[in-house]
Amino acid sequence: SGELDEEIIEEDNEKTKVKKYDFRRPTKLSKEYINTLYMIFEDFSKMSSSVLSTQLRTNVGFHLAAIEQVSYDEFIHSIPKFTLLGIFHSQPLNGVQLVEMNPQLCMLLVEILCGGLDSLQAQETFDQEKVIPPKKSFTEIEVAVLEEVVQQLLFVFEHVWQDTCELTTGLEGMDTNPQLLQNMSPNEPVVMVTFTIKVLKMETFINLCIPYVFFEGILDKLSFRNWFDSNQQGSAADTQELQKNLNA
Repeated sequence: SGELDEEIIEEDNEKTKVKKYDFRRPTKLSKEYINTLYMIFEDFSKMSSSVLSTQLRTNVGFHLAAIEQVSYDEFIHSIPKFTLLGIFHSQPLNGVQLVEMNPQLCMLLVEILCGGLDSLQAQETFDQEKVIPPKKSFTEIEVAVLEEVVQQLLFVFEHVWQDTCELTTGLEGMDTNPQLLQNMSPNEPVVMVTFTIKVLKMETFINLCIPYVFFEGILDKLSFRNWFDSNQQGSAADTQELQKNLNA
């Protein structure tokens, strides 16, 4: 009938409104900042697809799947106990970042980069267990080959942040046991960025782990207002860079 009961409205207003908060899943970044990260890592996925396709000489599908705010302990328990971890740092920002690739994907990349698996592209089915047997360790040669792939991803990571902050990204090391890493405390809030990657007949995931301290110094630059403010005046350096690119 459209009539409202004033007593019910008053009771609702008097109730204390409580919102559940899980301290094990800290929400440090607002939705606005997360939306900006989606834009940045969409560019990361597109560029990574192109760079890896060139390196592997085969089509690579690379797509952003999810961005989650979790604790470092949750991230460690969400990945395999034996996996490949690239540990890197991006100056001048704080914190250590991680890129994770599972061993099945790693061995497929090694096979392709070493000239194997030419016949797979002609096969209608892909028996992962037969083509890529399970491994419990990597040889030094395999790690050296995979390091080249990780370096390409770091190059893309550095490039997609150029509009936000000039970064100098360097690989600090490679590891295979996430349980032994002591780079962060278990409760430290991190942003986990998950990508799907499809190479030949295999489709799997690659994860980026970025601690919250990485974003602390650039939060103002992650604002939509900073990205889309039409009243901002272009600097002389921006004009010169644009002119240089047009003349290239």
